[in-house]
Amino acid sequence: MADCYPGAHVTQSTLPPPWDTWLKEAFINGVLPDKIVEMLYNEGFTPAQLQKAMGSRYPDNISLRETAAFYKKAAEPGFLERKDRRQVKQYANVPLFTVDDVFSEQECSQIASIALSQLAPSRIVAEQTGEFARFRTSQTCFMQRTKDPFVDVIEDRLWELVSPQVGGCETVQAQYYQEGGEFKPHCDFFAPGSESYKKLGRSGGQRTWTCMVYIKAPVSGGETVFTEWDISITPKAGMAVIWNNLYPDGQVNFKTKHHAMPVLAGEKLILTKWFRIRKYNQNQRVRNNGKRTSKPVAHYLNR
Repeated sequence: MADCYPGAHVTQSTLPPPWDTWLKEAFINGVLPDKIVEMLYNEGFTPAQLQKAMGSRYPDNISLRETAAFYKKAAEPGFLERKDRRQVKQYANVPLFTVDDVFSEQECSQIASIALSQLAPSRIVAEQTGEFARFRTSQTCFMQRTKDPFVDVIEDRLWELVSPQVGGCETVQAQYYQEGGEFKPHCDFFAPGSESYKKLGRSGGQRTWTCMVYIKAPVSGGETVFTEWDISITPKAGMAVIWNNLYPDGQVNFKTKHHAMPVLAGEKLILTKWFRIRKYNQNQRVRNNGKRTSKPVAHYLNR
């Protein structure tokens, strides 16, 4: 979950208020520009944000990897060029798409059998007390931990589906919702300068695209509602929902806030795979009769 701060919904190419204040104090205290860039970059702010915020004090000798061209590639993954575009539906001119029939009925049954075998309560970055009590009432399965060889098929299918031009990904997870289960409105990215970015974002960088696939649809309820876009998607087994968590310049898009609505009847199971701006070797593949191998899950990251 992206934790927010006051004034988080700032315009593009700006720093949020706490960090804008920090930057001004750093200038006053004589912190070297190179050090300022290093510190803010490690907090998840984009080069474009830093250049705008620092103005003429931005050091000319600094060359960061995530250029405007890089983020443009990140915003244009391969699935947008699919030959079978009839299966790809875009919603309301926003970076939100659905793709039908990613997994067959038989494959969905197989995935459900794997996922339901190893569930644990889903977590968020914040402590689930007070205002965050019952914020997320699902159960999660980290699919690679099941050591089922079919998980490699899932990993490859979802990578090839999205086909990002740059970056890497996290290993696939499953989330299971029973009647009444929900995930209240949240964003998938790690807010720059936040605790979630410090804990989860630094190693692989910011999350770019989310790919979520409905494996089991509830009898009623359980819609995915994008609150800022006023879009509601009804679960359909085998269908993927894919969206970009960033603007094309690499800054986080708070308008991607979404709510996994309460399941009213039945149960819901989804797969979720998050993509990152950098290679993210999170785990190991499980082929070789279920035994771990030295081959990384994201074997395609060596491209």
